[in-house]
Amino acid sequence: MRRRSPAAQRARSPLRQNPPVRASRLLLPTLRDDPADAVAASHRLLVRAGYVRQVGSGLWSFMPLGYRTLTRTMQVIREEMDTIGCQELLMPVMHPEDLWRQTGRNAIPELFKLQDRKGSELVLAMTHEETIALHAAAEIRSYRDLPQCWYQFQTKERDEPRPQGGLLRTAEPFHVAYACWPTGGHSGPIVCARPVARVWPR
Repeated sequence: MRRRSPAAQRARSPLRQNPPVRASRLLLPTLRDDPADAVAASHRLLVRAGYVRQVGSGLWSFMPLGYRTLTRTMQVIREEMDTIGCQELLMPVMHPEDLWRQTGRNAIPELFKLQDRKGSELVLAMTHEETIALHAAAEIRSYRDLPQCWYQFQTKERDEPRPQGGLLRTAEPFHVAYACWPTGGHSGPIVCARPVARVWPR
């Protein structure tokens, strides 16, 4: 019996696919006219097609069709990252401010800061370089542990002074980020080219 590749098995897994929905039951709130504050073409089209809806300045909800598109895009990226040996992890959005103070980036104006009930200083991450470096320093102990390539899908928080452009510049962007050791193991263009080619084939 022919064995399917890991990517094919993931693609066929019922846990990773959305069940079909009748068109008559699909929540697809389309609009006839462009949003009044829309600047970018993607902003106008995503709102009019019912993919996203705005909650507040720079804050967006993915409606069912938009969320299906997002999860499918994530799955394509996940399959390609796994194919080249990357490993997926998930890091928290909330970090101790001390972690950012070590790199001097705690003074970035767009960084959200808060305190818990005990008075501990925290930040809402706009990137995850500090956290990934923390884990790499603790877990990569020898050259025998190399190469390593890690990636994650995560929401990030930014205190944007002027959120605009729909999903292009939001207060809560959703990103995929990766880090590889040694740094030349997987260059950015190589890592990104295959997922992009599958999502936007020529």
